[in-house]
Amino acid sequence: MNIKVKILQWKEYHKNSLEGYADIEVTPPGIIIRGVRLFGKDGRQWVRYPARPVKKPDGTTVWENIISLADFGAQKRLEALIVSELKKYLNATVGIVGSSVQNEEEPDNSSNEDDIPF
Repeated sequence: MNIKVKILQWKEYHKNSLEGYADIEVTPPGIIIRGVRLFGKDGRQWVRYPARPVKKPDGTTVWENIISLADFGAQKRLEALIVSELKKYLNATVGIVGSSVQNEEEPDNSSNEDDIPF
């Protein structure tokens, strides 16, 4: 199984290390994830999945991911694939200005069925 990520929509939004939000489709199995956040700092980029605030019993608020993969290694590989596809998308899209996503050679992040368990 070859996992692919398609960027459906991008909204640039700069605040601290946040660069913007993307809606993505992961195929197979055809999951759409809205609100994936792209961050960048010191020449590196990473993504975070949508999250919601949760109040702890002591009154403090923490952020809890709405989705995650059970296999941490597979989750990291999927995140790397999302970053790679966002870089390609942003570098190919006319009108994207100010993003710190760099145009650089990327390793082949294609995955087989053992990498990302869908």
